[in-house]
Amino acid sequence: MESSEPAPDLSTRARLATLGTGAAWLLGLAALLQVIAVVIGGSPPAEAAVGALVVDVAAGRAGILWATDAAARPLLVRRVLVASGMAAAVVLVTLVIAGVQGWVRTEPGHIDGLFLLAIGTTVGVSIRDELLLRAVPIHFAKKAGIGNQAAIAFAAALSPTPFLLEGAPAASVVLAVATGFLFASLYVYAGGAWAAIAARCTWSLAVGPFSHGGVADVRWRRGELMEGSNAAGPPAFMAALIAVALALLVLPRLERLLVGPAQPEPAPPPPGEDEEPEAGKDDAEEDEEDEAAEDDADEPSKAADATDAESEERDERKP
Repeated sequence: MESSEPAPDLSTRARLATLGTGAAWLLGLAALLQVIAVVIGGSPPAEAAVGALVVDVAAGRAGILWATDAAARPLLVRRVLVASGMAAAVVLVTLVIAGVQGWVRTEPGHIDGLFLLAIGTTVGVSIRDELLLRAVPIHFAKKAGIGNQAAIAFAAALSPTPFLLEGAPAASVVLAVATGFLFASLYVYAGGAWAAIAARCTWSLAVGPFSHGGVADVRWRRGELMEGSNAAGPPAFMAALIAVALALLVLPRLERLLVGPAQPEPAPPPPGEDEEPEAGKDDAEEDEEDEAAEDDADEPSKAADATDAESEERDERKP
């Protein structure tokens, strides 16, 4: 799938200036979120809600919209459903393979008030992170004329930055980059943040509240499938491989679902019919105009005939 907007033709200085502006927005928002975490520390739901609101407002001021095209509501709903299905597939396929290998066992969960609060927190974090780590860098990369694949790769590489300083294992970094690659690909090829946020929210809920005491209680005997630095072992590498495969092999085949059918170009007019009659004129008016044009064309010849007749009369009057 190709982006609907061609890369702008910019000079090197203009490209660097645009990328510098994007870096300033990215670093400034990251610093602001750190301040918010210090001020509201100890309340993850409040921190997630305020962070999502701040990043959303700032992204709007930077000219970033949740939808990068004028898609109708049914198409937006379709994109959200497809993105959520792809994220859920990563988790489900990993669980099936892990179950066959004996890496995991599942017990019934318990839904309570804390589970519902965790859902709200997860939604806020998904909005905040996808706007910050996907929308901001990809938006300014496109403005600078950077290609889609380079923009997606950069946005994916940003995924593990929130926990890199925590001494995260290699499996968690690989999983974060791989899922970030899937979310960034959805952002680029599915019309903006709606699909990326839906996929991230589904993924975070599936490996978080849903599978750790909510809908089910998944106990891992080998490794761990979670977000952040807690992911480890074969399940993390397996999920990373599935996420990349979906982004590279499945997503390009869903173009008609995500962007709709291509509009046919109008057929060129037949030769000799390039000009259309003006609206509101009937055949009688066109005939009158043609006759007037013929009369105008005959006037020079009539004037010449009159001049010749006068010359003949003068010749006859001479003695």
